[in-house]
Amino acid sequence: MMVFFLSAAAALGGAAGSDSWLLKGVVPEKELQIKLDDSLLKYYGWPATAWNETSLRDAYHPRPIERHRNLTKDEFARLVARGIPFILEDASDPDWDISSWRCSSFNKEFPNFKFRQEYSLAQIRGDESNLETFSGEADQWWTQKRPNNFNNLPDDAPKYTPFYWDFAKAWESEPERGWLAADGDGGGDMDGGGVAPRQGSQRARVRSAVGRVQGLARLPRCLSEENARETKHSLEFWLQPAESGSAAHIDGHCSSTMAFTFGAPTVQKRWRLQMVPPKPTPLPDAYKDGMVYAGKEWFPQWEGTTAHGEAIVFYPGMLHEGMNVSPIPAAAEDPLDERCIIGMTYQFNTPMATGLYRHFYERFRRLDELRPCRRGVKDLALFGVELPLFADTDVANKHASQRAQEIDADSDGIISKAEVEAYRRKIGGKTKMTAQLPTWQDLVYFHDLNDDGNLDVVEAVENMQKFSVVEALARREEKQRAKKQRKSESRGDL
Repeated sequence: MMVFFLSAAAALGGAAGSDSWLLKGVVPEKELQIKLDDSLLKYYGWPATAWNETSLRDAYHPRPIERHRNLTKDEFARLVARGIPFILEDASDPDWDISSWRCSSFNKEFPNFKFRQEYSLAQIRGDESNLETFSGEADQWWTQKRPNNFNNLPDDAPKYTPFYWDFAKAWESEPERGWLAADGDGGGDMDGGGVAPRQGSQRARVRSAVGRVQGLARLPRCLSEENARETKHSLEFWLQPAESGSAAHIDGHCSSTMAFTFGAPTVQKRWRLQMVPPKPTPLPDAYKDGMVYAGKEWFPQWEGTTAHGEAIVFYPGMLHEGMNVSPIPAAAEDPLDERCIIGMTYQFNTPMATGLYRHFYERFRRLDELRPCRRGVKDLALFGVELPLFADTDVANKHASQRAQEIDADSDGIISKAEVEAYRRKIGGKTKMTAQLPTWQDLVYFHDLNDDGNLDVVEAVENMQKFSVVEALARREEKQRAKKQRKSESRGDL
């Protein structure tokens, strides 16, 4: 079998080559773009990938997700700033309450509270039958393998539904969801750590449960305490029966994610990740749960497994899929509950995955799910001060150079925190700017291309110029797309 090492440009008919015809026309263009993603290979320092002439799938394999333990706060921060997904083997401690729980523990701890079954027709319709209640009874619905509602799933994708609880972050803003079932004794008692069934009003019972739930969200030693509030207010839980899982999707927020695995000592959760494609589908909800399966855009680039007590860290713009692959326990009183996984997930913002925002902003900018992140990236790139945007590289570079020289007051080629603050005070009231800058650490991580710990003028110019060009072109494309849409509507094409 003949094997070729090709870049995306070559495979798609670019300058690299005479061999490009071997792949072009045989493999869909979107698949080639994802699998031969030159920008991704360069950023992560991965070698070129070998493909045979008839099938990319014969040669394509996800890379293993890095595994770490005993990280210092600084080591953890550098991995996050670079946007390197990794598994933290010592993410939790045995003295955490949830470390000794099984899925059935929720039945005792939170009687009468409701979980949502994901990926069902009832969920799409908003039907109450989509909700399951912890009743204190023996009916262990959280262990049931219920087929999900996706068609034409890849053979190795999750085919059964998990159960989801975002109570800790949504209980106050979405009271209409009725988190607590109608009165009933529900079982449980305060001595057992649960919510007392007759504790007064439902609101009082809900508030009591909020404190209990948020108390479960503890931080690994390597994660800064600055994130404590964010983790408690972004907390989610997943109960995953055997072979169930979350369908591949991109989250619609700008924070990094830490996802824990808890349950019996034998539980195993397979994670697969993929960076958003080089040319994302520019439509709302294009990367919601399972959409990439139907769109033939799912070709995972990382794969790894978390065990009990471990956690995975991944970032905005990354498609992610998690599936319960726990083995059947050799001997257990309740084998179904022993195979069930508790997934505890929260977000954190310190530090930011600044390297990803800098390097992949061209594709992130076209991603509807990351629309809320544009302001933050702009503040990082332009130091929180407005700068004219230009699609022409030379013109953008000229304006960026002028800005950087104005900030570097002592002309030593290094931009300091004091110089940025002085520049902002100097132009205050003259130019529109953000009230509060990103942290200095995030600014340095964003601009420090050579990783020497300094924010060089040359680096700042390059990053400001690139942001200006990408943003200007993206805005031009949006106007053109909107104009085309209006013409189409006026002709009655829609």
